[in-house]
Amino acid sequence: MKFENREITNQLNAMGIRYGDTILLRPSSGREVEFEINRTQFDFACDKYFEDLKVPVKKKVHTLKNEDFHLRLYQIPVKTVSNEHLKRYYLEVIEGGAIKHNGNLTRGAFVQRGDTCEIGYNTLEFRASSVSTEEIPNTLIIQNKKLLESQLSILIQGETGTGKTRLAKQIHEASKQWGKFVHINLAAFSQGLIESELFGHQKGAFTGAISDKVGAFKEAENGTLFIDEIDSLPLELQTKLLLFFDDFTARAVGSDRNYKVKTRLIFASGRKLKALVESGHMRSDFYFRLNSGEVFNLKSLRESPENIASFCQNFANDYKVKIDKKLIEFYKTLPWPGNYRQLKGHLQRKTVTTNSSVLNFDYSDERLIEQSSALEEIFNETITLKEAKIAYAKKIYYRSQENIAVAAKRLNISPKSLRGMVAS
Repeated sequence: MKFENREITNQLNAMGIRYGDTILLRPSSGREVEFEINRTQFDFACDKYFEDLKVPVKKKVHTLKNEDFHLRLYQIPVKTVSNEHLKRYYLEVIEGGAIKHNGNLTRGAFVQRGDTCEIGYNTLEFRASSVSTEEIPNTLIIQNKKLLESQLSILIQGETGTGKTRLAKQIHEASKQWGKFVHINLAAFSQGLIESELFGHQKGAFTGAISDKVGAFKEAENGTLFIDEIDSLPLELQTKLLLFFDDFTARAVGSDRNYKVKTRLIFASGRKLKALVESGHMRSDFYFRLNSGEVFNLKSLRESPENIASFCQNFANDYKVKIDKKLIEFYKTLPWPGNYRQLKGHLQRKTVTTNSSVLNFDYSDERLIEQSSALEEIFNETITLKEAKIAYAKKIYYRSQENIAVAAKRLNISPKSLRGMVAS
């Protein structure tokens, strides 16, 4: 869809709903649900259409009226008269009657922050991202329009589970790239196959090459290539990739012809690259090339425990549960070596195994202390005796339902001493 009206597109640019914003669903009955717009398409449907929908993301909406409906919210590229490319969301009636968009009947409209859409007795409210930039610094990247619209390469560094892949996808969705988002994890391939996966190969180039293969670079033409675990790239291929960086010209394995591609490159690493250079596992010129673009370091949950509360709230909204505040405070005391991925997995298991809509401290949380606390490192001789004592004191404290007096008695220490340990 193409819009030539500068006034409309300027308004969409400023206020249009975009990737990362949120929708609050106020149903005709039941609990309100707020969820993030983290897909290019969402479908809303009543019981009649819901089960037959073969789409990645769908939301069931009940009505008090005898109405059948199916709505679709999807991302549309908009081009202004000044050739500015935007990506905004359009809400369209697929099945059923017209809806009320800000009080006006319609069968389709671009939605903006603050808009409301009435579906029978249900209401959709479209909001700007409810997470502040102080809580999740990644949103600052998404708001940097100049960076997004450039071809500047990006390096994302962070521990496992900190959201490197999610951030790369968000950058692509918010950019001007019209091609596909292609994700390749170098750690998933043997060293002998990485070159073929990146550059492609011709039939018969090596044993097992029974047909031509289009490599990741060609597949991501005019789009974004996300090269994950770049720290796994062998030294000899680092040289070949450096040559590619010069003019984006490559050659498939077994071919005698070069090809040129235009793609946005995003790299990710879970390890500190400078240490790899010092150990001889990465070329210094390759390291400097990766760092020549924009570099973002994602904090771990251990470094930013304040993000745990907002993450838990988003989870509670998505899974229609309530997480006890004391439990969230407990989660802030843990190191979470698997970061957001580990926390989400734990909450998912807890939701399935708990016969309640309220999540409280239980045995699964106690196991977290044993699995991910400093106690796990005792036999590796990586923590001090003081750290081991604090970890054990916390375990007894939470096993005692956070009763300071009871826990202190079990540990044979004063309540004041225990408070200091728990707070550390």
